[in-house]
Amino acid sequence: MKLTSFALAIVLPALILSKPVDAQEASKEDLSAEVAKLKQQMSILANALKNVSENQKVIAREIGLIKPEQPSYSGPIEFDYSVFSGDKNADIVIMEFTDLQCPYCKKHHQLTYPKIKEQFIDTGDVLYANNQYPLASLHPQAEEAAKYLVCADEQGGFIKAKDGLFSKGESIQKRDFLNIPGLKELDHEKLTACVSEEKTQDFIEKSKELAIKVGVKQTPSFIIGLKKDSQLVEWKILGGAEPFENFKSVIESLKNKS
Repeated sequence: MKLTSFALAIVLPALILSKPVDAQEASKEDLSAEVAKLKQQMSILANALKNVSENQKVIAREIGLIKPEQPSYSGPIEFDYSVFSGDKNADIVIMEFTDLQCPYCKKHHQLTYPKIKEQFIDTGDVLYANNQYPLASLHPQAEEAAKYLVCADEQGGFIKAKDGLFSKGESIQKRDFLNIPGLKELDHEKLTACVSEEKTQDFIEKSKELAIKVGVKQTPSFIIGLKKDSQLVEWKILGGAEPFENFKSVIESLKNKS
């Protein structure tokens, strides 16, 4: 039985029984009001159950219970909403979509990314494009964290801020941001002004839209391909906290094409 059907079967009778209406004594107005109130409660419950179902799907993808769907879009990808690390003349690009409160993203950043950086980014073989994909339904401070990270880049503090934000990860609270290593050293007035600007929110939203367009279903996800005329082509998606060897295999195969 689906979660929604099961929950409705349990909760709706309780809602109905908790609002007994004596049809013989109640006026039509009272009865109409009771019905309207019950419909509103049912609507709220239905929306809540829908959100629960969507969250379960996200969690299932995060832990690998559901395989990502194949993307319906396979064309070139723009770099308009990325923050770059590495040589912009590199032929190969890894475009990361991350959530700063996602434990699997943290695992990639702390364990796998350093190997990618050492063997491919620092050597000039790979350009790393950092994109934000905060899952607010799972991680309440992820979107705010993404804004702080993007704004840290304006002061040249992207890398240290990303390290600091991932060090806090799931435990980030709104009051923490200006005390996080990598952020606390920056100009706070400029930082908070940037975070509140509409252009920063738009930057994050456009990155999320791109993730949806290309078929990203979980965080972290990585689009790896060749750079041609400032676009990403011949790309494929790696989903989840993949081991370094999987990145290496894809990169080496692309080297033969570049």
